[in-house]
Amino acid sequence: MKEIGRELGISIATVSRALSNRPEVNWETRERVLRCARELSYQPHSLARSRTADPTNLIGLIVPDLVHPFFAQVARGISAQLRPHDYGLIILHRRKIRAWRAAKSNGCWRGAWTL
Repeated sequence: MKEIGRELGISIATVSRALSNRPEVNWETRERVLRCARELSYQPHSLARSRTADPTNLIGLIVPDLVHPFFAQVARGISAQLRPHDYGLIILHRRKIRAWRAAKSNGCWRGAWTL
């Protein structure tokens, strides 16, 4: 987005609004942004978009052990099921729950298995 803004002499915020098809951007500016984005082969970064989009399309999995093979297998399975639906998986150790809550996630699965 920075490169598009620099090329057109407009702010990153205007580029973002134009790419998001927001109504406050006039059609001429939107067309210029879209044309420049095509010329530069711009691809939106899905994780960056998920920080501002609602819903985030991210699922949190809190596990008691990050390196245990069982939890790695569970995470791989969940991730494989989420991918076709355009969802991502964030894996956190249970000690980091406060950080997870601070990130204001929209959804969270908690793995509380006893081995």
